Amino acid sequence: MIENSRILFYLVQKAMNTGKIESLKKHVTLSCYQELEKEMDSIKKKGLLNSNENPVITELAVISVCERKNNKPDMFKASIKGYLRKEGSTVLDNNQHRFSFNCSFVRQGDWWLLHEMKH
Repeated sequence: MIENSRILFYLVQKAMNTGKIESLKKHVTLSCYQELEKEMDSIKKKGLLNSNENPVITELAVISVCERKNNKPDMFKASIKGYLRKEGSTVLDNNQHRFSFNCSFVRQGDWWLLHEMKH
């Protein structure tokens, strides 16, 4: 679960930086994809595409796990914390570029899909 969280987080960040979120369709639920589309529209309007900042995860923890019940799929929640580092930089600019996300994932067959990602 931890590894899946890390991989999907980096896939989402890469897609958001490049503006190519179509590649996420097979990794996220429909509702999550629709939210990412809205966020991408906002990013494009602000001209923030192709950011030269890369996320670095400093803490990743599974918060809770829920087994399938009442037609709801298996689910887990994870907390992801870290900071954004400018390309080529080794210096962290205090707390200015820190991030924290709470993410939920649902099982679909043998795969875990990102269902929700909140700041």
